[in-house]
Formats: sequence, C-alpha cells, structure tokens
Amino acid sequence: MKPAGHYVMDAYGLSVAEFQAEHGSYFLVHSAPAEPVKLDESGDDWSSGMGYQTTLGPNPAQMTPEVEAAFNAVRDFQVSAVRKRKGNPFPDRISVGRARNCDVVLRYSFVSKLHAHFLLADPEAPLDANNALTLVDQKSHNGSAVNGEPLEPGRAVPVSNGDELVLGSLRLRLMNATRFVAFIKRESQRPKGRY
Repeated sequence: MKPAGHYVMDAYGLSVAEFQAEHGSYFLVHSAPAEPVKLDESGDDWSSGMGYQTTLGPNPAQMTPEVEAAFNAVRDFQVSAVRKRKGNPFPDRISVGRARNCDVVLRYSFVSKLHAHFLLADPEAPLDANNALTLVDQKSHNGSAVNGEPLEPGRAVPVSNGDELVLGSLRLRLMNATRFVAFIKRESQRPKGRY
C-alpha cells in the first residue's frame, strides 16, 4: 500500500482518463495506516506495535495551496491500486494477499498470504466500469466480507465502486478512478478538526 499523498499531484494535474491510464481503474483505500507485517529470523509473522514511516510527497515548491491542502488531508490514508502485475499468471484474476507475489500486496498479519481474488468478467478487456469485478475469498484464515456480509470461501460475489471490503480486520473502500480523484479533492475541503 502507498500513502494516498502519492496520488495528489496527478489527481490535480491530470484528467480522470489520464489518471486512470497512469494508475489504474480501481483502488482499495484504507482509512488509517495499519501495522505492517514484520518477519523475525524464523520467518514467523509478528508485530511490535511500533512503526516508523517516511512519507515522500510532492515538492512543496511545486504545490499550489489547494494541492498542499489535499496532500495534508489524505496523508493518513493508505491506497493499493487494483491491477494485474506484469508477469503474474492467470489473466482472469487479480490476487490479493500478504505474499509479495500477489497482484495486490497487503502486508498485514491479519491478511492471509493469498486472501482473495478479484475475478474479471472479461480478462481481455481493460479493467474499468464495463468489466465487472467479483471477489472470491480463498479460504483465508480470518475471512472476508463485502458491505458487512461475510463471504463464503470459494463463492464469487459481485463488487462495485464504493463497496466496503473487509479482509481479516482490514477495512477497505473500493473506488474507481473517478471516485478516488473526487475523494482526494473532497478531503482537502474538510474542516481540519474533523477527528
């Protein structure tokens, strides 16, 4: 996952079509940074509960006040683009899990190595609003849910823009490029004392 600030300059500088071409059609957005998985010498997952994160952002000299406000407003959001990694097999599915070879990597201890798959209705077509997505839990240890409804392992459930997905205890919002760009811009307009 990347900090949402990574996308701010492009959200303001590109059209939605250009943004989609550059970054993808769908995004998983997490509202607060979760703790990353760490491995000790034995390879076991553990977490110290402590962490340090360096967030790189746009050059402040290149930011308009609007872009700077957006960057600061979304800094606590984490984002993963939902897209197929080059060289990964099975063009009809996008793998989601903790393992580094998944298409969407979520390095959190409560996410299984291969937690779920997004299945594409048409693997030859681009991933956009016309190519329907379904989510399939891959018998994950901590389970999955869509909009509060637990998924039965192996059963495909349609998902769409705006749905809440839960993988283990990780709550994510599925957003298409249009919604994600609007989200970035809207967050910059919220009052600063919203928490």
